Amino acid sequence: MDASRASAFDGVEVSLERTSKPGTEMTRDEMLWPGRIRRISHARLRIWGLPHLTDTAGLLLTELVTNAFRYGQSATVGVRLSYSAQEVRIEVDDGSPTRPHVRMPTPDDESGRGMLLVATLADRWGISDDGTRTWCTIAVPDGQTIAPHRVVISESGYDAEKVRETIAAAQELTLGPLARESDLTRMAWKLNEYVTTLLPYAEARAERFGDGSPTRKWCQDAVLSAQWRQAVGPRGGLVAANAHVRALRHVVHELLGIAEDSRQEAERHVADA
Repeated sequence: MDASRASAFDGVEVSLERTSKPGTEMTRDEMLWPGRIRRISHARLRIWGLPHLTDTAGLLLTELVTNAFRYGQSATVGVRLSYSAQEVRIEVDDGSPTRPHVRMPTPDDESGRGMLLVATLADRWGISDDGTRTWCTIAVPDGQTIAPHRVVISESGYDAEKVRETIAAAQELTLGPLARESDLTRMAWKLNEYVTTLLPYAEARAERFGDGSPTRKWCQDAVLSAQWRQAVGPRGGLVAANAHVRALRHVVHELLGIAEDSRQEAERHVADA
């Protein structure tokens, strides 16, 4: 799996690895991707101040991503979610020149409603000239964008020293030759707890800076990385568990840096008051 996140202001773009052969049934890993992409899209739409579009976007992404895995031909499925010019745009690239069609299934059909649902829910939809990419849009009329959700930070806060100790322990564990998968799983759970604790600090700090600010972009990119890592989770096996812990350790390190910046800034304001 390769994931490349675009600018926090432009959208999010991911490349999903196909584990089945084209034309065969989806594997268990592939069946997890629609739900993961929905969770990522929900977080992105909230940042854009469009939480009322999460259900519609989630359904559209589910249908298009599922169709891409079922009928696509390429080794990867590309997904892009962007927001500009008063519309949210979804694009899914499956590498297949076969153009999807809307058909009217009978009441007894167990499938075949995907593109009908897309045509019904989307304000516009279409297919690229080469047939490999299906896109759709959701209109955002003037006035429908609302302020991004306000972030609530727990009064209990966090213990920076304990977080740093856990980061160091995670690094030692992943670099050591004797790490067991069970040890890595426990470490992943601990790091995930810190991700959940520290994430609101990054979200809150991003809200304090205007569009185009490097600090805002840094915070939003950290939020996206954390949400992506939590949504994807680890695959089975020792190597995958090790890689997952390393990625989580990096995410926690970034979030802690942002949280500490926020804390120091607040202390300076109190001292200056």
